Amino acid sequence: MRNFAQGRLARALIAVFAAALTVVGTSGLAVAKDDDRGGNTIQAVDTGHGPRPMRFVGAPGERNPGVYNFTFTNTDMEPHLIAWLKLSDEDASRAQIIAEIDKLHSADGIGPGKFFTELAGAPVFALPGQSLPGTEHFTSGRYVYFCPLQSSRTAPRHYKLGMLGTTEVEGE
Repeated sequence: MRNFAQGRLARALIAVFAAALTVVGTSGLAVAKDDDRGGNTIQAVDTGHGPRPMRFVGAPGERNPGVYNFTFTNTDMEPHLIAWLKLSDEDASRAQIIAEIDKLHSADGIGPGKFFTELAGAPVFALPGQSLPGTEHFTSGRYVYFCPLQSSRTAPRHYKLGMLGTTEVEGE
């Protein structure tokens, strides 16, 4: 059972990092002045009820451009990952965003001129009980943050259970 879970986790991480490398390789990471607001904590939680039982608590809804340092704390009983991708369509609906994230796990992939234009920084992966630092580099625009993992092969991915949101970045 443990080898299955480790293999599933490894495949999910490879998919996210491959997508991230595709975006970074084509657009490069944004270089931004250090506008650190530090001391921010984002928690991965599972309420265990409702149509979207999993969520991120403390993720920013709005930010100024620049560097964003945070601590990612996993309070759940299973692994989680948080990654930010910049959207090319700032008016995209939740359903459109989910459909495009689904393509990250298919043969379609992502690339320049498509739905995602850049990776804000390295995704942060945390096992249950872990707290790890993360750094994102935001430029003006709209970003989606999400967890691409799933609890089992047949379970929905965590972003479909509520671990998905957007961050608006405005200013220069």
